[in-house]
Amino acid sequence: MSVFVIVVATAVMVLFSARTVRAHRQVRATVAALGATPRSLALAVSIDAGITHAVAFIIGLPLGVIAVAMIKHPTIFQSGAPFDPGTTAWGLWWNLSHISWGLVAAVAGVTWFLAVAATTVYGFAVARRTPVDELREAIKEGAV
Repeated sequence: MSVFVIVVATAVMVLFSARTVRAHRQVRATVAALGATPRSLALAVSIDAGITHAVAFIIGLPLGVIAVAMIKHPTIFQSGAPFDPGTTAWGLWWNLSHISWGLVAAVAGVTWFLAVAATTVYGFAVARRTPVDELREAIKEGAV
């Protein structure tokens, strides 16, 4: 099940990155019309995606892991379970200390790399077009 979740999460992040590139066509067309080079436009898209995904991972991964540790805890969210702050804190610490943080970081790193790589490839493909072509495409898709 974990492999399935990792594959789906990675696919969603890559699709989200590509959709973000498409959604900012009008902005890129305007900046290109102001004189930005195609290379700088393509790299700006990659940098934007990299920063956005990095912040999402930095905030989301620890919160998600802590939420799962709390859900898996035997005395939290269980009906009829005794509530002892010491036992609860020890149980949370035990759960959090037995998580494979290296694997979590590796999955996040690979997902981040794939999302940024997909955005870079798509960004360079889109950057080949003229500002007029970008605006026409944005109008067709209803982005403008």
